[in-house]
Amino acid sequence: MTVTVRLAADADWPALWEIISAVVRTGDTYTLAPDVSEAEAREFWIGVPLETYVAEQDGAIVGTYALRPNQRG
Repeated sequence: MTVTVRLAADADWPALWEIISAVVRTGDTYTLAPDVSEAEAREFWIGVPLETYVAEQDGAIVGTYALRPNQRG
């Protein structure tokens, strides 16, 4: 089982949104509101960070990481 880590591409967003929305909806991890819109989440995750990465296994995105300031503002 090999996991590849690479820079995220715009085409990765649907898979990233599936992961991010599930995490954010719990309301206990990120400074995003649990009901954040997809557009706001996209800007936060891939629009502003210095670098966004994905972990890919067998052609499927199984994780993501973004390097950016820890808190907004």
